[in-house]
Amino acid sequence: MMTNLPVRSALLWAVLLAGVAAASTALAQPSTFVVLDETEARIAFFEAEARATSAELVELSRRLELHTHDADTAQRATVKLQRDTTKRMASWERAWRAIERDEGHWSVGAGSDTRQLLSAAQPKALATMAPEFALLRTVHQDRQRVDLLLVQNLKLGVELAQNTARKKAAEREREVVVEQAKSPQQRARARAELDKSEAELAEMLDTMTRNQTAQDFHRLKGTLVAPVSGQPTHPFGPRKQRESMSYVRHTGLTYQVAVGTSVRAVASGLVVLAQRFEGYGNLVIVDHGANYHSVYAHLESIEVGIGKQLARNEALGTSGQTGSIEGPKLYFELRHEGQPIDPAPWFLKR
Repeated sequence: MMTNLPVRSALLWAVLLAGVAAASTALAQPSTFVVLDETEARIAFFEAEARATSAELVELSRRLELHTHDADTAQRATVKLQRDTTKRMASWERAWRAIERDEGHWSVGAGSDTRQLLSAAQPKALATMAPEFALLRTVHQDRQRVDLLLVQNLKLGVELAQNTARKKAAEREREVVVEQAKSPQQRARARAELDKSEAELAEMLDTMTRNQTAQDFHRLKGTLVAPVSGQPTHPFGPRKQRESMSYVRHTGLTYQVAVGTSVRAVASGLVVLAQRFEGYGNLVIVDHGANYHSVYAHLESIEVGIGKQLARNEALGTSGQTGSIEGPKLYFELRHEGQPIDPAPWFLKR
């Protein structure tokens, strides 16, 4: 027995150290939805950069086409002028070379006199060519401008390709994060993180700006308009997971709609939150008074700001998949005093 103690101690220490290492890894590992938010922020950034570069490229291409046409037209119109000017300048050059070549054979002073006469005549002759020189200089500057625009066009093309590639790389990273979150090892952890975000959202509702309206929201029961057209894919209540036989909390309505679908306020109210929120992606919350709030999550775009008074059926954004590990959807909640309630009885029956 005594001889086995060192072995047993070593095994015990190994188990303990493995447990500590696993706990440290878990603590160090960021939330699935934090990673998702960061990745989506990069996607949005590169998409915005690519969109801006593309717009700049379109404008630059328009300018390039215009300047190229003008430069080509001016180039063709001045071909004869360039040829004549070149000939005249070449004649002056030949005259100077002839003086330098024959000056040694002339009588004393003759070469010097000829040089002086030519020197005096050249500025006057060149002065008569000033308009031609000015025109040729303008044509040359136009061609230089075209060359500069070509370089800028090339740079913007490279920049657009880089931003597009970076966006695609970030999208692939997002796919990896989503697949990992769906794995059996991570599913429970993602659910716990979502529950934590839900509790934080409930706490935040108590601190948000209140809608000081005299409207009795409870009287609107049965008259609300749906946030999007169509029936919800998942109703209010426990929801069975696709990957297992277990059920999870589902305290709202899930609509499987295409990205970019217009999302509308179910009733008039005050926008009290319009931003990203962990686990909910781009999120809008509308206060309808009497401690009733409607929640619109996973939006692609937010088209309202805090303090905006919305009318019934007014657009507040578009649907998307931000913060979602289930693809494009709209997640909608109706809350009273911070707690989710079943929205179904509140909607207008068609």
